[in-house]
Amino acid sequence: MLKTILTLGLTVLLFSVCFGQQTNNNQEKVVFKANTEFSIQLETAINTETNNVADDVKFILTEDLNGDGDKILKGSIVFARITNIDKLSAKNDTAKICIMFDFVKKVEDFVSLAAIIITVEPNPDAIKLTPSKMFSGGTTLSLKGKEIQLAQGKIFRVKLMQDITSK
Repeated sequence: MLKTILTLGLTVLLFSVCFGQQTNNNQEKVVFKANTEFSIQLETAINTETNNVADDVKFILTEDLNGDGDKILKGSIVFARITNIDKLSAKNDTAKICIMFDFVKKVEDFVSLAAIIITVEPNPDAIKLTPSKMFSGGTTLSLKGKEIQLAQGKIFRVKLMQDITSK
């Protein structure tokens, strides 16, 4: 009986060690760290009068994004979407649009991207940038007394909110 219990205990111990080693092999490695900043160029014009919620917005990386042993090349497409729009009206004197990043195309792969906009360059209208209260990872752009109109080619500085990992 004691021999059976010891054999069973040893078997369970061996399975746990094997499972633990297998789990370690599948751990994800941080490739791009949170708080990494980089610039992107607007490829799709944004206008609070004409855009709608769920519209896609495309950007282009203006510089290589260098990480820990990995790189996303300048010219790669960054995909985002509009998650909220408030147009000017008699009751609302501030136009707002919320943009949320989804992923960046890295060669043939799509890499999830959680980032916020920290500046718009240049910003002559003094568009205010704030983290979205409704959408985690979204940035709300707001402008008092005027609709927001951002032409293709506008430069945005963004910051990663989460690490980007790979296996």
